[in-house]
Amino acid sequence: MKTNKIYELVRKMEEANELEYDIGHRGGTYGARAAKVIDALGMTNVSAEMLPNKTGVYCNYLGGGLRGTVNVLATASEMVAHGVPKNAAKKIEAFAQACKQRYEEIEQDWANDEGSFTDEWSEAGTAMNRAAGVVSAY
Repeated sequence: MKTNKIYELVRKMEEANELEYDIGHRGGTYGARAAKVIDALGMTNVSAEMLPNKTGVYCNYLGGGLRGTVNVLATASEMVAHGVPKNAAKKIEAFAQACKQRYEEIEQDWANDEGSFTDEWSEAGTAMNRAAGVVSAY
């Protein structure tokens, strides 16, 4: 499954309310339960017990209106280390990367809205944190 097809799958799952997300000025999450992801990707060689409960991304709030980088909940190498076949792990990580893209789109849409949850300072600071790869303030 190509990346753009996986992104379209993420969008379809979002429209069908099969994704769970909470995105705001204090960070958040975007993803789906492992069993839903496995089913959506048509995998038969992976069980939900092999993955984190939720597959997708998270973003920590750093304080002062700043958010950290958007990170996948489990990388392909972490999944392989827990017994997920390499090809399946890569496909699941591609799903998480599509979740990351969608998270950032939603966040940017909100940031561009008048009366949004951010200001110029927090947007600039968040952009610098993300460029530096800051995940957590502690």
